[in-house]
Amino acid sequence: SGPLALAPTQQASWKSSTQQAMVSSISVQSIYDETVQDNSEAFAQEMAESVARWLDAEWMPQEVHQKIGQSCKQSFLECQKQQNADLMTIMLQVSDDLQENWKYHRH
Repeated sequence: SGPLALAPTQQASWKSSTQQAMVSSISVQSIYDETVQDNSEAFAQEMAESVARWLDAEWMPQEVHQKIGQSCKQSFLECQKQQNADLMTIMLQVSDDLQENWKYHRH
């Protein structure tokens, strides 16, 4: 009565509902809390590099992607200094800082 005894379409449905149940039982905030703990600087640096890598892969490698990553890092670290560890607050701060402070010059 496990997924192997089901027809292929039933297996896909069972797998999907099982994955959804597993994901809903895991709090993104708790994963974040466990990851950051006392290692904010290293986490922020990895985040900056990850953002830059993602932008490079999505578009093409550009120096501006490094700057965007560093801006995200600074926003994150500022939230940490203010003891704002809520993931949603951090995401909003990163977004607000990018929108408010980003200088794009047309030539």
